[in-house]
Amino acid sequence: MIETQAPSGFKLSDPIEITIAYDENGQLVVTKPEAWDGTIVNQQIIDLPITKINEAGEVLSGASFVLQNADGQVIQGPVTTDYEGKALFTALTQGTYYLVETQAPAGYELLKNPIKISIDYDTSGKLAVLSPDNWNGDVTNKKTETPTLPDSSEEPGSSSSSEESSSSSNGSGSSTSTSDSKEGSLLQTGDTTSSFYFALGIVLILSSFYLLEKKRR
Repeated sequence: MIETQAPSGFKLSDPIEITIAYDENGQLVVTKPEAWDGTIVNQQIIDLPITKINEAGEVLSGASFVLQNADGQVIQGPVTTDYEGKALFTALTQGTYYLVETQAPAGYELLKNPIKISIDYDTSGKLAVLSPDNWNGDVTNKKTETPTLPDSSEEPGSSSSSEESSSSSNGSGSSTSTSDSKEGSLLQTGDTTSSFYFALGIVLILSSFYLLEKKRR
């Protein structure tokens, strides 16, 4: 026997194998399930809606979650929060579950620890989330911290100014050195020319004296 539709708020019952046979008195009876009185029990179920928000209470889309049982097995998910920050796990029965975030919204930290959720019957006999206390489905994420860059003690443009100053200084020094080198070359050339004409004059004077003495003789 298979239940095709359960009452609202209840889980479909498992299929029931029924065997009908003659008893020792020759009467047709249900022999399986044994001593079955026709009762079918449905488990109550509830949905688990969640809303993803930041510390300012603003809804966040793009967060993904899975729901695990007490043994750490994933029983539903992943589900992803929509533009209203909402996602839904459905048809949960009495038990302990763990809500695990597998992907945080862009710019936000991933939840470090799973959220333990206990579903049980309340004082009125209805299935409800009893833990965490006063659970309203909100799951809050913190923004990712942006690392602070160290302040530079050097004023903007000082490096380039220093380089320009160094370049200017080097260029000036090179120009002065070249000028000094040229001046030195000119002085050396002038000294050599003067020495040549001085020596030539001495030679001419001596030659004149020699010719005059020769004539006198």
